[in-house]
Amino acid sequence: MKLIKNILLGLGSLFVLLVVIAIYTHGQSSEFKDKNTQFAKDFTHDFSQQWDVSTVSNITTNNFLSKISTPTGQHALSMFRTFGKLTDANDVELIKYISNVNVGATATFKFKATFEKVKAVITIVLKEKNNEIKVHGFHITPISTISSPKEFQA
Repeated sequence: MKLIKNILLGLGSLFVLLVVIAIYTHGQSSEFKDKNTQFAKDFTHDFSQQWDVSTVSNITTNNFLSKISTPTGQHALSMFRTFGKLTDANDVELIKYISNVNVGATATFKFKATFEKVKAVITIVLKEKNNEIKVHGFHITPISTISSPKEFQA
């Protein structure tokens, strides 16, 4: 009977510890989202002005730069140029957050974006290390085109 009581007390303590960790992690992710939502929007805005990597290379990771310089990355970049400039970004969600004391934090944001010619969903991965935020990944999924006024003329 004493053994069962000790096991139940141990499991109860473990459960309390897991709840505390979950609350702490949720607080960290909420703080990260609040602090970096505007960064994600600003990066997309600045990048879309010319779709030139050199304009944002100081706030991207080496991994991002190496991927964008591949033939596949260059093809994606040429496709992005057809979208035009970012005109609106909203409904930002933090869909994944991982924090590690030694490595820093990695977070994936997803938001709706309107460019001059396309509506899309942006997925952007941010890495924080030593209180420095950099873009680690960037993906655009077009969801519709925006018709020009001439298309509505008879």
